[in-house]
Amino acid sequence: MKRVTEIRRYGVTRLLGYSVTQLRSYSVTLLLVALVGCSQGDVPDERLVATYADVIIVRESSNDSVLVQKKLDSVLASHNYAREEFEKELRSMGTTPKLFKNFYDSVNQRLSRMRDTTSP
Repeated sequence: MKRVTEIRRYGVTRLLGYSVTQLRSYSVTLLLVALVGCSQGDVPDERLVATYADVIIVRESSNDSVLVQKKLDSVLASHNYAREEFEKELRSMGTTPKLFKNFYDSVNQRLSRMRDTTSP
């Protein structure tokens, strides 16, 4: 009961040691960080989506591992990726479940569009 009386007498912000202006400033900053993080974090990079779709096509096109490696190097170069950079970005997709799902959905959509444009 004593705590409730203190809150009524001094106000919550005074008990926390922050002014109302400071709390508003912190709240706005946290809100902006959350919004920017969520909006950018859920959309996969289009270059990575296009590259990965091409990688899938190359891997499915041949059983010759030497030929596939050469074609993969060519695909990565055409999308301006070094192998390490590409692998790092792919691994980063797995760190956030929603981003991971959006990434694979985007790859599937791209492959479907490619299949639809090449089908007679």
